[in-house]
Amino acid sequence: MKEPIVKELARLGFVEGRNLTFSVRTAGENLVLPDKFAAELVALKVDAILAQGGELFVQAAMRATKTIPIVMFGAYDPVEHGFVASLAKPGGNVTGLGVDSAQLGVKRLQLLVEATGARGAVGYVTYERALGSDAERRTVKLLDEFARSQGLRLIVVGVPEGPQSDESKLEGAFASLHRQGATAAVVFDGATLDVVEERVAALLIQSRLAAIMETHSYSAAGVLMTHAATLDYLGARAAYFLARVLKGTKPSDLPVDQPSEYRLVINLKTAKQLGISISKTSLLRATDVIR
Repeated sequence: MKEPIVKELARLGFVEGRNLTFSVRTAGENLVLPDKFAAELVALKVDAILAQGGELFVQAAMRATKTIPIVMFGAYDPVEHGFVASLAKPGGNVTGLGVDSAQLGVKRLQLLVEATGARGAVGYVTYERALGSDAERRTVKLLDEFARSQGLRLIVVGVPEGPQSDESKLEGAFASLHRQGATAAVVFDGATLDVVEERVAALLIQSRLAAIMETHSYSAAGVLMTHAATLDYLGARAAYFLARVLKGTKPSDLPVDQPSEYRLVINLKTAKQLGISISKTSLLRATDVIR
């Protein structure tokens, strides 16, 4: 992801090795390292922190500093998580790209239903821990409202997060949806982190579930559909915010942006395995089709 950011920053006047230096810290899924790394960056007296990888990293950066500008990189529900006061007026030292998970979830369910003509019941698979949060309750509420408007029943299944989310538990979640009559599901990527993508796809097919996920490598691995903002777009927008704060604009004066360019991938090989036909409208809408 660094490449599109560096390219756009150079276009905006910040060239790595000339007037720009990156100090990169990679925590992966480690829940302890973000705080350690955020403290290290603050100690280096960096001019800005780019928090890429989700809410955990924004939270760690916010605990480490109240003054250094923090640029979010697609963090979910920044208002609900308390990162900013509002999208229009952030009000603190955090700005950048934020995602409304509820609206995005509904969009993905809409794309899935349109593509597959799902009937009866549809599933939503997410973190077990997240189900009690205000943001997740809102997501489930809006998904349920949309499902009902389509004559569908929504079934919600939670799986453990992180190291506890093994293949058997994910298989159990998918099998549960199948037993309850679901033929399609919106699956949150984070719920599958410890299971290789090909196995996620195989388990979905095994449970006869047409699924839509976020990261596009899942569709290449065999998941029916993926829908996410393009990396080039995200990188360019992150660079825009970094350039603005490096030039002295206060984060509180920079309204939070929401991604507007999305890529939709459909895997027709998987559709054939599931015995479903993809609508012509969806095929025309798709950015990429795997045949």
